Amino acid sequence: MQETILALVKEMPVCSGMSDTLLGALVSAAQAELERRLPEDVTAQSLGERFTLAAAMLAASMAATVSGGGESIKAGN
Repeated sequence: MQETILALVKEMPVCSGMSDTLLGALVSAAQAELERRLPEDVTAQSLGERFTLAAAMLAASMAATVSGGGESIKAGN
């Protein structure tokens, strides 16, 4: 799942030029944060693509902050 999330993040313009090491760390952090918030009876795997996309968007938001954008990514932007 992490490889799929990383592939999505790499396609996002906000992440262009960032190293794979940094993006991998951001993906791991985003994935862990979302998994921590899941109810006990729900897993990332059971959510499938919904979890993957949510983790990619959270990682991209983190990347925007790290790169100095300081702004969050919002739907429609």
